[in-house]
Amino acid sequence: MNWETTEEAKLYLLTSAKREAVGELFGEIIKGITQVKSGILKKDEIELVSAGLIRINDNPSFFQGDDFGELCVKIDAYVSDEDIQRLQPRILEKKLIITDLGDARESRPKKLISAGFAASCHDSEIR
Repeated sequence: MNWETTEEAKLYLLTSAKREAVGELFGEIIKGITQVKSGILKKDEIELVSAGLIRINDNPSFFQGDDFGELCVKIDAYVSDEDIQRLQPRILEKKLIITDLGDARESRPKKLISAGFAASCHDSEIR
């Protein structure tokens, strides 16, 4: 990684640690797509998604690892029962839909999953 300042490195490490904590506390969804045309690999993608709300106790601790140039951060992440309750799917009643044509209509109740406070993605593509 090429960071210009210490603050950039710290921000990257802290964001990565939070992303890992969300994945560990809430789980991860892994999706893979492979496209082959005429025996030639055209696309090979792997996407990792996790979502949730975490809280951090105290300040993060930054330190050097055992290997040369290894930078590390330690966080104490947790999720409260209230946060878990906020992320439970719920039925929305009487949702109003307004289109750009100006008509308004009521839709049927739909399930809403109110998650998405943190996300992590990794894409690799062969061209």
